[in-house]
Amino acid sequence: MRRSPESFAPTRSCSTASSRRAKSSGKLETLVDAERAVRGVFRRWHEKFRSLKAPTFQQRADDVADLARRILRHLEGRDGGSLDHVPSGSVLVLEQLLPSDVIALSRRSVAAIVVEALAPGSHAALLAREKGIPVVAGMPGIVQRVAAGDDLLVDGARGTVVVSPDAQDRGAFESRRKIFEGIAAQCRRLCREPAFTLDRERVSVEANLGAYDDVQLALDSGADGIGLFRIEQLYLTRLLPPTEAELLDELRAVTAPLGGAPLTVRLLDIGGDKPVAFLPPPAEANPSLGRRGVRLLVEYPELVRTQLRALLRLSAERDVRILVPMITLEEDIRAMRALLDETVDALAIGKRPPFGAMIETPAAALSVPAIAPHVDFLSVGRTTSRSTRSQQVATIRASAATTSTRTLPFCGSSPSRSRTRSRCRSRCAASSRGGKRLSRTCSDSASGRSAWRPS
Repeated sequence: MRRSPESFAPTRSCSTASSRRAKSSGKLETLVDAERAVRGVFRRWHEKFRSLKAPTFQQRADDVADLARRILRHLEGRDGGSLDHVPSGSVLVLEQLLPSDVIALSRRSVAAIVVEALAPGSHAALLAREKGIPVVAGMPGIVQRVAAGDDLLVDGARGTVVVSPDAQDRGAFESRRKIFEGIAAQCRRLCREPAFTLDRERVSVEANLGAYDDVQLALDSGADGIGLFRIEQLYLTRLLPPTEAELLDELRAVTAPLGGAPLTVRLLDIGGDKPVAFLPPPAEANPSLGRRGVRLLVEYPELVRTQLRALLRLSAERDVRILVPMITLEEDIRAMRALLDETVDALAIGKRPPFGAMIETPAAALSVPAIAPHVDFLSVGRTTSRSTRSQQVATIRASAATTSTRTLPFCGSSPSRSRTRSRCRSRCAASSRGGKRLSRTCSDSASGRSAWRPS
């Protein structure tokens, strides 16, 4: 049972701690071990995030706590965590759910999660939803009210938990589960049909890819293609950038399941909150608005050429579109276009793939008339006033005024594909509202599934 974030729990007594009077300053200096020092620093940062007014930033406090816990585990020589041995089919009941907890879980090992407090937009909630694990949150004191081994019925659609259900509870729950599964099956069927607006305009619905596992999720959700593939996933864990051959092999492996579906690959978007080992970031007051995206790419043209060569070779095998990140001014896209033309000529490519620009800053939005002549399409990323990008991206082809492509967020287990399917969309939204979701019986008494709490 977790009473408080593990990273901020009282530490063991410090065997190396001592006190001495600093003769030069007259101040008392206390020496502590590394674990206590790390715990104190992260506790202060956790409190700072929790005190912020914006709910989005308050939710990041859990990420700080998660990072603290992982560092402390390494310092203390402990591998794994308390959730590594959850009995298969259990309902996990705890006070706090952190992102690394969810990463260690799978839909096969955990039937559902009941947590005392969890924000719908937190990383842990989003990860649980992606894994298809139903979550019910906002139940203060649930840890004290549920004992290990209790049978539970967890209804993610209603946000309810029934402890030690009777036959009537089980029957009603089973009826609701069958209704939900029918709606989910309808959504899965509809998501594979062509999407049209009410005036019969065809809309291509494409997915965003940020990890290998997203490919199958996109296909299962009926995506018509990939509207944004973040190539930085192939760079972030490397000490040195991949070669052209390595990059091409990895791109082929990741995109092979897509078949002939169109693929839009964004060139390396690093800097800011995405540093890489082979390019140490400069000291900047605001890295998110500094040396990142296209600004960094134009400083390292060979890094760009490697990506372009790999993508041009891939375009000979499949439908590829190339996208330049974080454009702000016309000279940015002009410089990248020159590199593309140079690489196309060097490889003697007969048909060059479509070339586009990300419009995700106010400067770029105001410069669209100047940027558009240099590209074949524009990809518009919604931004906030704090210059943090949304995960929703709309891709607008500049070359055809009558054709448009939008990448829409998933609705439950499938994308909400058009206004003509508003009934399916509203039902799916009701089933996934607030990170809560009903997918199967979360504690199936026939299978002996029961509550489990970390010790």
